[in-house]
Amino acid sequence: MYEKKTDGQVERVEVTTTGETKKIAGVETLVLAEKVWVNGELVEDTRDYVAQNKDGNVWYFGEDVDNYEKCI
Repeated sequence: MYEKKTDGQVERVEVTTTGETKKIAGVETLVLAEKVWVNGELVEDTRDYVAQNKDGNVWYFGEDVDNYEKCI
């Protein structure tokens, strides 16, 4: 988890491993859950897909994102 403060707003980001995997383009990826809050309100809920090769390099395979906005 990390936080940053800019322009009077507090943004908090939390990334966790889900223990899930997903095959993308023939590669078994690890699913990471990323949530973003601004001033305590959830604004983004993301599933990121990453894999590591035998040399230790980490590859990013994309994400599925849910964005939330206040309804007026």
